[in-house]
Amino acid sequence: MSTLADEIMTRFDLEVASIDSLNHGYNSTFVVETVTRTKYALRINVNSPRTPENLRAEIAWMTALHQSGRVSLPQPVANCNGELFTTIFSEALDRQTSAVLFTWLAGTEVAALDDKSDALLATGRLLATLHEEGRHFVLPPDAALPSFESLFWGFDDLITAPTSLLDHGDQVLLGRALGEIADVVARHYATTRPHIIHADANIYNLMWHNGAVSILDFDDCGIGLPIQDIATALYYLRQPSDRQALLTGYQQVADVPASDVDDLEALRLLRRIQMLNYVLESQNPRHRSELDDFLPLVRHEVEDFLAR
Repeated sequence: MSTLADEIMTRFDLEVASIDSLNHGYNSTFVVETVTRTKYALRINVNSPRTPENLRAEIAWMTALHQSGRVSLPQPVANCNGELFTTIFSEALDRQTSAVLFTWLAGTEVAALDDKSDALLATGRLLATLHEEGRHFVLPPDAALPSFESLFWGFDDLITAPTSLLDHGDQVLLGRALGEIADVVARHYATTRPHIIHADANIYNLMWHNGAVSILDFDDCGIGLPIQDIATALYYLRQPSDRQALLTGYQQVADVPASDVDDLEALRLLRRIQMLNYVLESQNPRHRSELDDFLPLVRHEVEDFLAR
């Protein structure tokens, strides 16, 4: 991917001094530094099925949030043709792929903080602000996003489908949980108007700097419900005190969507199952190798959920 990153950066009017790999997972991200020591983040969509219409929607929302002055986030940088995303053929992937160059966010990942309490209070407030802004955002005519009304958010179901790599017992077990979760999702969609949400506000996508929190990686944004966004953020927090801090911060800006504890638990479990689904479909060898360790955790949580 480094060669591809080098080629992509030739399409920008920047004097690049170095390009270094930052992360290779769902997508590949690189730190780009210019001769003037200005940093950027280059995201190459490796596994992401993002279409041009999806990218236009993502970039339009990020721009609108920046213009609101209420959310700290990176901004896309135009290439030499004035385009905010770059489409290029990748020999490694044997297909066209897209890349976006973003301004750099200073700070420390919230995940790396020893004491996350202040950052998570701020994250809750930020998430509520995103939802307030999202309710009023209108997609441009040439943009589109997936709906999160389906359980796998536009991805193929590799948990219960005939092509699943899981054995029959696991398919039945997880299928029972998915049936109950589907009822929760349907009930909330029947009473709440969906709008654009971030959909991956996890502690690795949040930066803490000078007492303020910023959010990045809008690659998963789509049309969903605030409660789905909250549950996804809570999924990455293992300590009850951390979860409560995020919810308290949210309530400082807006009411947490009406639900009971079981609803949030169901939607948090859905995120766990979605992550298993990702491992099953991923082309990343490191992620695929995690299946043997990850599956027992999912099985255990599903059994606890069904026994409640």
